[in-house]
Amino acid sequence: WLRSDFIRYDYGLSNIFLEDWVETIKEAIRDKGTDPERLSPFMVASPKFITALLDHIREKYGNVENYLMTRAGVTRDMISIIKEKLLE
Repeated sequence: WLRSDFIRYDYGLSNIFLEDWVETIKEAIRDKGTDPERLSPFMVASPKFITALLDHIREKYGNVENYLMTRAGVTRDMISIIKEKLLE
């Protein structure tokens, strides 16, 4: 379906485009009296974690489609629609 390097690249772009949003969230966390840096790892898509997730999915389910159908309740028709929308 999609190569792992493309998926990591796309998540990397998301990190860039979400930087302003992440800063807004960090300010809100800071206003609540919590150090936002403690939560920072959960606000970005680390290539290391994306790779580990994809490896786990492939090892346990074979591929992302099988994972979505067996664990997330996504149907084959839904996958076709997702592919159509995301891969235009």
